[in-house]
Amino acid sequence: MRLSRYPALVMLASIALFVAGGGTLLFGFSTLAYDLPLAATLVPLAAGTALVAASVGLALATERQLRRDEARQQALVPAAPPPPVKKRPKPVRAAIPPDRVLAQWTPSADEWRAFHEQEAARRRRGALKHALLGAAFGAVVPWIFTGHWQYSAIGAVLAAPIAAAWTFASAARLAKREPRAGGGVVVRRNAVEIDGATERLRDDTWWLSGVKLRDDLPLPVLELSVTKTEYERGGSRRTTGQVVRVPVPRDRVAQAGSVAEQLRRGIPSEDDDG
Repeated sequence: MRLSRYPALVMLASIALFVAGGGTLLFGFSTLAYDLPLAATLVPLAAGTALVAASVGLALATERQLRRDEARQQALVPAAPPPPVKKRPKPVRAAIPPDRVLAQWTPSADEWRAFHEQEAARRRRGALKHALLGAAFGAVVPWIFTGHWQYSAIGAVLAAPIAAAWTFASAARLAKREPRAGGGVVVRRNAVEIDGATERLRDDTWWLSGVKLRDDLPLPVLELSVTKTEYERGGSRRTTGQVVRVPVPRDRVAQAGSVAEQLRRGIPSEDDDG
């Protein structure tokens, strides 16, 4: 049976095994408070460990199959013809106006579908992590308020599938999304507009920290890493980041590479500006 054909069912089965294993482990630990034979503690602990291990193994096997399927699909996509070899000009450190348009393009309907599908696949691969986080949240919160492991087990059982279902539903909506504002893309030094939505790259809070052109995907993307630092009381600081993915038509890969170089040249100057 190919696990990658039914990722949602396999993920739900993995979550069920994890929750069952976690509940069994909690039961095993709870027996330590009673004067019971050693086997009454070791058996549930061993069974719980086996169930959790089976859950993780099933999820990892499915993810490996999904990655292999994705790699095979990428191999079937015709590669873009290499751009003509040109003499690389010497980099110029001239300042770029913040609102100057570096590039703009409009992916076709098929290219938008390919972009949304690969983003949805990326989101689906995070379902196990979200389910585990949901199970942990569902177990910890009842324990804090009640102090009883029975409520923690119930909370984990409820929260894990809810988190996984939310992830799969979000991925399904993303895969079916159609361009809503003309499907245009405009890249500027300080911002990028993707189908009418603006993502800031540089302002008083955010700064561009990395640029990568991924041309190994069914639809190439520009991955723009944006970072924010927040200073808190006591002098501590917390740094967070996000990645903005910009779809690139196959016939604009060379132009996207030029844009990536221009944006990279702006990163050290932005740091120097403080």
